[in-house]
Amino acid sequence: MRRNKALPMLLLLALVMTARAQTVNPPIPKGAVHLLVRNDAEAKRVFTYFPYPRPPDWYHPDESHPHPPDIGVYRIELTPEGAVSAVTILKSANLMMDVISMKTFVRWRAKPGPPRVVDVPCSFGTRDVATGAPIPVY
Repeated sequence: MRRNKALPMLLLLALVMTARAQTVNPPIPKGAVHLLVRNDAEAKRVFTYFPYPRPPDWYHPDESHPHPPDIGVYRIELTPEGAVSAVTILKSANLMMDVISMKTFVRWRAKPGPPRVVDVPCSFGTRDVATGAPIPVY
């Protein structure tokens, strides 16, 4: 009986690991403007409300040891009214960060305009190994 339960779990794990390993690059909808937001100034040109994704209080990766940051890249699709219609993971950082970031990005609001697709890199404020300087949460 135990073997029967283990096989579906192994298949599910293999599927998840395969999906995480793949780089997703969905096509940009026809007529949409493609933008890349790398900092606050660029975000303010597009968005009217954009809270940062925040890690849980217990997540402190820099206190245990400095390491290269987990940087994810997310694609946000915007309607002409400025609402978020979809969020896609282009580059996964880690499962926890992906979930928290996507939950935050669906609340963002943009200025009205043409349909847009905005790529946003995001990090959870880890430290740069070379300089020790904090990498901002964005």
